[in-house]
Amino acid sequence: MSSNIHEMVARLPPPPTDKNTITPLEIINSGTYTGEELLQIIEELIIQGWTYRRICNEYKISLMGLSRWLSDPLQFPRIRTAMLMKADYHADCQLSVLTELLSNNPSKEMIMLATKVSEAHRWAARTGNVAKYGEKLDVTSEGQQIVQVSLGSGIKPVETIDYIDITPE
Repeated sequence: MSSNIHEMVARLPPPPTDKNTITPLEIINSGTYTGEELLQIIEELIIQGWTYRRICNEYKISLMGLSRWLSDPLQFPRIRTAMLMKADYHADCQLSVLTELLSNNPSKEMIMLATKVSEAHRWAARTGNVAKYGEKLDVTSEGQQIVQVSLGSGIKPVETIDYIDITPE
């Protein structure tokens, strides 16, 4: 991945002048850059806290097209990793907002505002990576789904009873 996000973003095509939006596939087909380069750019933007909507608004990409393209089995694992890293970004922002607040001798209004911003970052971290930042941390399965297998209901099977035939002959 390129370390300089500004260089990668500079390669994005200029937004269209009309109100129509384009899809990532149309960007790739235009020859501006490859799917791998587009994926690297989007990964970097997501890790830096950008939402899909912000990426789409900034670069005039359709939200449905971007979502469909990123959910492709080839791209999805990398984007999922980027989303987990984005949760780390929000957790770091939550702490830095409060740290900066304490060092600047803030007013009461600034304390309230910083608290709200910090809570928003905390929520984003919690929802982005529940296994790591959730309210109830799962220490047994590392966030993986647990499949429960039932070996029985705990009721002893009924023993067979021999019946006496009393029907008339």
